[in-house]
Amino acid sequence: MANRLKRFGKRCSRVLLLFGVGLLAQVIGCLPTDSVLLQKSCGVCCDLAVMGLFFCWLLSMRARMTQRNIYRYIRASALLILALLLTRVTRGAFWLGTGTLPRMLWYFSYLAILFLPLLNFFAALCVGREEDYRVPKKLKLLYLAATLLFLCVMTNDTHRLVFRFGSVPFSENDFVCGPLFYVLAAWVAAFMLLFLGVLCNRCRLSNSLRRAAPPLVVVFLGAAYLALRAVLPAGSLLYTPLHLMDGILMLCLCDAALWEACMATGLVLSNSRFDVLFAHSTLRAQILDRTGQVRCASEGAQPFSPDLVAAARRGPLMLDENTRLNCSPIGGGCVLWTEDLTDVNRVIRKIEKTVGRLEESNRALSKENEIKRRLTEVREQNRLYAGIAAAVSNDLQRLRTLLEEIDSGAPPRSGFARVCVCSAFLKRKINLLLLAESNRTLPSRELDYAVRESLHYAALCGVQSTLVSFPDTLLASEALVAAYDRFEALLEARLTAPCSVTVQLRRSGPDVAAVFLPPQTGKAGED
Repeated sequence: MANRLKRFGKRCSRVLLLFGVGLLAQVIGCLPTDSVLLQKSCGVCCDLAVMGLFFCWLLSMRARMTQRNIYRYIRASALLILALLLTRVTRGAFWLGTGTLPRMLWYFSYLAILFLPLLNFFAALCVGREEDYRVPKKLKLLYLAATLLFLCVMTNDTHRLVFRFGSVPFSENDFVCGPLFYVLAAWVAAFMLLFLGVLCNRCRLSNSLRRAAPPLVVVFLGAAYLALRAVLPAGSLLYTPLHLMDGILMLCLCDAALWEACMATGLVLSNSRFDVLFAHSTLRAQILDRTGQVRCASEGAQPFSPDLVAAARRGPLMLDENTRLNCSPIGGGCVLWTEDLTDVNRVIRKIEKTVGRLEESNRALSKENEIKRRLTEVREQNRLYAGIAAAVSNDLQRLRTLLEEIDSGAPPRSGFARVCVCSAFLKRKINLLLLAESNRTLPSRELDYAVRESLHYAALCGVQSTLVSFPDTLLASEALVAAYDRFEALLEARLTAPCSVTVQLRRSGPDVAAVFLPPQTGKAGED
């Protein structure tokens, strides 16, 4: 309760200070004195003091308000108020009299009068919403209407629909309100009522209409002051007290009091109560100023020596295995907090154990994959050898038969010659099969090499030959192996007696054939 009263007193002191300085400016301006220069100088100084206080209030709102979307509209309102006060200072400082320039400056003051209610209405629409909420674009067309009304005021000298002055070219107290003046008054009143309606609706949604009471009181007091000031005759009892403060200045001061009341009731979020929340939190943290003094600390925070604080400013510091001291800079100092890493370390140890088991499992899987790879290679080699053995089984049987004939007493010269021819064929055929296993196409020169070697050993049997080939090209592997098999069959038939043949390799589409051309007849042999 004491803390709430203390915060309320601080807010009231800010508002009362603004009202007090503004009232002082008006009172000094009304004091009877023979020196007009002194009167004007005191008024200008007080207006400058009000401007300074409004600027400080704006800076304090920036530090205290947490909703940036609402702060943007309050900042615009405060800047308009500062512009209004600046025109008042200009008129008072340069003693401009009643010419055109002071009249235009007086017209310019209606910029704040027209836009302040609109900005307050837009800010009220952001109350109780998320920070990224934006006012709908259709509503922003109201800026154009406010601008149009302001232009009507600035061009009053042309149409005289807002103000009509008497005999004096310009006097703030001697004018008649035109029809557009009541449009301006209706504009201000309408948006003030809309502002109050939106605030009451926000309080109704939060089931706490009492929160709207302070802003309503501020608005009604300001409206009552302006209404009585305009209605009461000059000789009445309250006329002089009500005219101590200018109506426009009262409107500006009420705007500041209005937002202070909204922040006091919690309609607009501020950081004024975060110290209590911080003290009761479980963060185990503390906030230090630039000198290292603790300004705010949570209940579980422990004090640290200046050396530890200086070390934490340079980077995170491990106090023990499970506690880390962190420091982060903030505006005006730093925040210091300890972090319990017990759960993190427990998880890290579990992860390390899991990683160790996974590494062992990966090593076992790698060995298993290596064994599988080797088994696959062996099976593939066995399959390849079995295929080659099946493909040359007839040739191996013929070679075995030739060796048996030699052992049984056949002529050794002719027998060994045919063994050489058969062995050369086996070697070249196995080579073609190995090449065909890994290549779908082979160059035709491989068949040329195989045929030449077979004809070379056929010369031992008395077969004189000539080979005619075609240019090297790529052919299907199966076609080359089949052509070499047919060539072997034809050559085997001519090994029984000495002869002379011409072998021509011919290509017919994807196939290739070896053709024997006996020179004595000039006819092609069997393919």
